[in-house]
Amino acid sequence: SEYPKNVIRSGQPFRVRLMLDLENASRFRGDTFAYSVNVYAKEMGSVSRQIIGKAEGSLLPVDHVNLDVENMHLSSGVYRIEAFVALSPSRRVKKPGSGLMAMTEGSLLQVY
Repeated sequence: SEYPKNVIRSGQPFRVRLMLDLENASRFRGDTFAYSVNVYAKEMGSVSRQIIGKAEGSLLPVDHVNLDVENMHLSSGVYRIEAFVALSPSRRVKKPGSGLMAMTEGSLLQVY
């Protein structure tokens, strides 16, 4: 039987897919962006988080972009997954404030 998407086995590799909505970022059209994604897991009851995945690359700012971070693993516990994305224009002349940043927090993930 298939488990819900928020329940996985300990040590089972999993993927986080982030969908960026860039519809309102029209000022960036035509430029290539370098992106970096950091994915963190915070175990319930803990005050600290651990980095569990990273991804980097480049993209064109179209209306909707999917970014995947793969091959992450966690030991048994209940976690909240957080992701931070930074986009920087690839142009040679970068102006202060010309990049974009976003953060999202997922639902609880149970690892057994």
